[in-house]
Amino acid sequence: MKTRLLAGAFLAGVFAAGCAAVLGLDAGDPLDGLSEAGADGTTGSPDSASDAPVGFEGGTDGGCGADKKACNGCQALDNPAFGCSAPGCGSCATLLGNPSQVTSYGCGPGCTIGQCAVDFQNCDKDAANGCESNLKNDRNHCGGCARTCDAGEFCVTGACAADCGAPQKVCGTACVDPTNDPFNCKNCGTVCPGPPNGNGVPTCTATVCGYTCNGTFVKCSDGCYQTSSDPTHCGALCQNCNSTAPANGFASGCNGGACQYGCNSGFFLSGSVCVPIDAGSDGGGSCTPNAAGCFVGGSPCGGNSNVCCGCRCNPDNLCCLAPNADCNPAFPTACCSNDCMPMATPDGGAGGRCL
Repeated sequence: MKTRLLAGAFLAGVFAAGCAAVLGLDAGDPLDGLSEAGADGTTGSPDSASDAPVGFEGGTDGGCGADKKACNGCQALDNPAFGCSAPGCGSCATLLGNPSQVTSYGCGPGCTIGQCAVDFQNCDKDAANGCESNLKNDRNHCGGCARTCDAGEFCVTGACAADCGAPQKVCGTACVDPTNDPFNCKNCGTVCPGPPNGNGVPTCTATVCGYTCNGTFVKCSDGCYQTSSDPTHCGALCQNCNSTAPANGFASGCNGGACQYGCNSGFFLSGSVCVPIDAGSDGGGSCTPNAAGCFVGGSPCGGNSNVCCGCRCNPDNLCCLAPNADCNPAFPTACCSNDCMPMATPDGGAGGRCL
């Protein structure tokens, strides 16, 4: 009996522990010249340190070593999703102020521009203002950062010309198409906003403002998120896992678009329910089976007799039936005694009783 009590106490301690993990992401390298849209799915970031997934801590080392920092696990110092080598765990998008028309970030050292949206470029090499040059209509960077139009000329779809030509019109010193220009959408000077948390770029489609998300980020009602790993916007419904955590439990993460949960001290996760750990795991003492649905004989109980319908958990950590309980002689191990005595049932059938 003493050995069984010690084994139960040990297993109870094991089931009281919890853990969580959230994946990090990589980013592209800085580019020179005209770039393509960064939709390769290799970059991205949580929207901010304050809105970051559960478990963000910030700071280097933290048990991670000098080349990593503790941010919901150990993250490399060249990961723009966690701000490269900058203190804290905010993404490069957040640290740079969500600059315009940036589709990915890099580390070089510190946060840098990785890729720009199509037709945009970081001609002034200033990461803070993002990809500021529209190569389709910027007469100082017409079709490329090093191309400038002559006096009196306009930049029309990336080429210098004497006039704009329909359907474009002059806004300031540039020729723009108000049907698809995110900085002059429908009217000159109407700037379309990007996603509130960054991780995307503004768009103008048929004179209507909108935005698209970078790479593998997904559009939710309040911005662009990694719904495969963000516990505040998890899965296709952008679910906040904290709002669906079980009683006596908590959201520990989001894995593959599914919320992950843990239990508070003194409880362990059984299905989607946090169940109290029973100190009397050898089946002795009083027991109230789990009201949400108890486990039948032979089910794993983890040393917790409270989850068993018969309030008994055997040394093999399986729910078992108490003496005199009905049993099937073909499955004697369903009994705590491992012995089911055959006997006739009241209707004349074959049955048994646990010894």
